[in-house]
Amino acid sequence: MLKDRAETGQLQALLTQIGAGLDDYLKFEHPDALHPGSQWRQYLDIPLPRQGVGIAQVTQELVSHVIPNGSAVPKPGFTSFITTGATSAAALASTAASIAAPQRYGHTAFNFLEELSLQWLASMCGIAPLQGVYSSGGSVANLLALGAARQFAFEQAGHDAAAHGVDRPVSLYASAQAHHTIQRSAAVLGLGRRSVRAIDCDDQGRAHADALLEAVLRIGKEMEEEMGKASDRR
Repeated sequence: MLKDRAETGQLQALLTQIGAGLDDYLKFEHPDALHPGSQWRQYLDIPLPRQGVGIAQVTQELVSHVIPNGSAVPKPGFTSFITTGATSAAALASTAASIAAPQRYGHTAFNFLEELSLQWLASMCGIAPLQGVYSSGGSVANLLALGAARQFAFEQAGHDAAAHGVDRPVSLYASAQAHHTIQRSAAVLGLGRRSVRAIDCDDQGRAHADALLEAVLRIGKEMEEEMGKASDRR
């Protein structure tokens, strides 16, 4: 059974090959993976193998068929998404962490550096002291932020939403230009997609402060009246 064990060594030699492939990729001299004429999917889309091919072939296939057909996001001048490609330092740190600190538990050097970098970020933005976590992207960041806001808002009303759930109608005000994950997060958090109130924006994408105030006052009054009617029916 020893031959079936996953490879956990040879990292220096294997990462050297991967690194060379990535350096070639970052020259952006390869064909566009999204072009309709690309053939990479036909090579990779195979039936379930009966046995493994070994770490050497896996590495070679990564270099030959996977890396060259990656995303164009890291390319200088690419502006179709808010994300960017990892710098060399970030790629090295991520690789090291995936091997030496694969989870968040334990006060290792990796976890300490994450906390320290968050403190530095807060200091740079002038909002220290601040605690937080890095998220995997904007979608998760919106969910985390709205979850924290929900908990804080309900605690101010004397209710623990995390322990007992949402016990009353709420409204969430967002720019009409806000990302669609705001509605998704509202659904996941039990607030409801319809609780998100879109606020009109100007020609520069900024929400109108007057429209926000008007919506808060109007919807707040409507919700109070509705809750009063529900109380009378009981």
